[in-house]
Amino acid sequence: MRFIYLSSRHVVRGTVSFGSSDAETKRCSVKLLTLVAASKSWFARMERFPTQPLISLWTEWTKERYRRYNEERTDMQNKKVYQTTLRLQDINHLFDDPNISPFSDYYQPYSFKTGMDYVVDELYSHPSADGIELTVLLPAEQITPDLEAKTLKAVHKYSEAWAQNARQGQNTARYKGLRTLRVGILAFVVLNGLALWFGSFSNFGIKLLSEGLLIGGWVLLWWPLDALAFGVWENRLEESAYKALQNLQLTISSE
Repeated sequence: MRFIYLSSRHVVRGTVSFGSSDAETKRCSVKLLTLVAASKSWFARMERFPTQPLISLWTEWTKERYRRYNEERTDMQNKKVYQTTLRLQDINHLFDDPNISPFSDYYQPYSFKTGMDYVVDELYSHPSADGIELTVLLPAEQITPDLEAKTLKAVHKYSEAWAQNARQGQNTARYKGLRTLRVGILAFVVLNGLALWFGSFSNFGIKLLSEGLLIGGWVLLWWPLDALAFGVWENRLEESAYKALQNLQLTISSE
């Protein structure tokens, strides 16, 4: 015999086989009643179970995961990475002058300077780069298992040393600029005062001297202003370029 149990939100279908004897029929009837009672009890518990908070929690979790995924994808799309490949005859040419003749097969457009100097100069052309990916191609016999880790450590030491040198350059330019600015301002005032005084004469030679004093005053003032403005700024750019090497991703492979 087939039976169907209906509730407000669920449907249960089942099959019970009745035997030929009365005893078998009674046993099957008891099984049927037990199954129906168990089903009613189970559905009653499920109807009382608070499923709505779980659904809300799952929805919020899904939305948060989707938002983070979109943010990570946007960051990856907006991130600019400078990529370059250097083919070197020796790993030391990354920090030392290669001194390679143009007749050599290893001569490249960047062979007249060290590899790191070439990378730093390229960073001036890519100031918006957030990362650096450097691939170094070497002869297979020079590659060792720990070469990549040693080279990356050397790059970090190189970066910190030259960044410190650039910071010292900023301090030096600022100190010299401030010290000479005092002399420049004094010379500017004195020379311009003399130029105005000599300019009141009608003699051509004295007027020419007046113009020369005026130009001299501006020239003496220009050097300290140049040191304070452009000297400090240039060293700051150099420091930023060398500090960017700290984020370098290095790959060494055989050519």
